[in-house]
Amino acid sequence: MTIEALRTPEERFALLPGFPWAPRYADDLAGYEGLRMAWVDEGPADADRVFLCLHGEPTWGYLYRKMMPVFLEAGHRVVVPDLFGFGRSDKPVDDATYTFDFHRDSLLRLIERLDLRRITLVCQDWGGIIGLTLPMDMQERFERLIVMNTALPIGEFVSDGFAGWKGFAAAAPDIPVAGLIATDALAQVYYRIGWIQGDRFRLGPILLGGSYASRHRQAACRSEGIRERDETPRHSRTASGPAGRSPDWSRPCRSERSPPCPRRESRGRRRSCRRCERAHSGPQ
Repeated sequence: MTIEALRTPEERFALLPGFPWAPRYADDLAGYEGLRMAWVDEGPADADRVFLCLHGEPTWGYLYRKMMPVFLEAGHRVVVPDLFGFGRSDKPVDDATYTFDFHRDSLLRLIERLDLRRITLVCQDWGGIIGLTLPMDMQERFERLIVMNTALPIGEFVSDGFAGWKGFAAAAPDIPVAGLIATDALAQVYYRIGWIQGDRFRLGPILLGGSYASRHRQAACRSEGIRERDETPRHSRTASGPAGRSPDWSRPCRSERSPPCPRRESRGRRRSCRRCERAHSGPQ
């Protein structure tokens, strides 16, 4: 039976400076013919240990970009699949397709296809809820576990928090995955589109929105060693003050570590007024 699915264009993965490994694909896994699964397979094929890294929701294999180099430098093989519906793997259109067995069986077929042995299972979130059941069917292939924030399902209620997360994930029409996990790539994205070079207000509301975008932009710049540069003077935008008077934007604000904002001082401490903050944050 053919499963209707979407496929994310490869160019969407072009700006990933922290994830340089080339993907591999298969569209003929037993029982999943026609659906293309993607994974990264790095390190010696005959390595003594194989690290199988399983992501959760709403992430993909990119989650392990900082752990992979550690495993590879130690001489191990690292296999990082994208579950169907995530990352570079195909994404079935019908939500009813995504069942526990659908994901679990796809991982079993991938392990068999690659003939993975001496596996160290690295898992978190749904990658653990699904992955921790895999050794039950192929005990001879697994040796060790690295278990993070996840659980071993036993068919009972987990917690109110977990139930709340499942409810949110089921109800949310779109989760801003880029803003959740891609902060080390954002600096490169901003640099390419010109945000860091002067047009700093274009992408924030699209990717993350508001001050959340600003915080992640700053963190991204720091992680990449890029110094933000805003060619536009801080107070060059116009704004109307009380009774139609324009405030004096010639004086720098607190963010410049200079004299206080001309609109407000409180108890001797420097504070920025809302109008000044809006001028700094750009058009909404």
